[in-house]
Amino acid sequence: MRSLASRQNPFIKGLFKLKTAHGREKESRYLVEGVRLVEEAVRARVRLEAAVVTEGADRGERLGALLAGLERSGVDVIEVPAAVFSELAETETPQGVIAVAREGGPGEGAGPAQGAGDVADLAARAGPGGPPLVVVLDAVQDPGNVGTVLRSAEAFGAGGVVAGSGTAAMRQPKVLRASMGAAFRVPAAEARDQVATARELKRAGLTMVAAVAAGGERLSSLNLRGPVAIIVGNEGSGVSPEWLALVDRKATIAMPGPTESLNAAVAASILLYEVVRQRGLT
Repeated sequence: MRSLASRQNPFIKGLFKLKTAHGREKESRYLVEGVRLVEEAVRARVRLEAAVVTEGADRGERLGALLAGLERSGVDVIEVPAAVFSELAETETPQGVIAVAREGGPGEGAGPAQGAGDVADLAARAGPGGPPLVVVLDAVQDPGNVGTVLRSAEAFGAGGVVAGSGTAAMRQPKVLRASMGAAFRVPAAEARDQVATARELKRAGLTMVAAVAAGGERLSSLNLRGPVAIIVGNEGSGVSPEWLALVDRKATIAMPGPTESLNAAVAASILLYEVVRQRGLT
């Protein structure tokens, strides 16, 4: 373990660049904050390059064991002043560790893949006990929703998540926290062109089902036992007209209460559950 004291140190300055979307994209690296998320990253074989901790802080048994394991695996552990660590941290009550992770593809120990070319790969992935199942996020902007969808996608055995244009970046700290580690394990792709994405899904034989607030078919009337792509839209405007013109079916979740529409992540989770229910996996 070594110490760096200056905010102007090149390594520390590089960490602050990773707090921005531009910096993460340019460097193909991102920050993982908190004991639990770093533990999940280790379990998922994410490539961790370094970890920073608060200088002189009481680390406790769990954090101490984590840091010892990181050092044994060759990860550079660096102490920084409390003021620098607090400035780096995104949470109000930091847990004392922030790791630097390197991007990579599924199976390489670095979590979700990037690039529209990966849509075909996701569409071909069979979920546990069933045909391919993919979630497409159409301009889902809230990081909490994106993280929750990743968590639900893992829970219900989806083969992957496609982040369409306008969707919150998968490596945002809030997305990572909301996913509870699922972001490290669920294959994902970015796909900005709706037509090209739909073409890949259709070529793979997936039925594209859009979640709409009203006017769609009841879930019970849809056959979701075959290969399926669920399209979930923006929190305010729903699935875009461009996607609605491309999908095969539209689904509306029945709600006997007065609520007009559901949170995007909730809607995605209900549709995912309906798929596994129809497939006899519940």
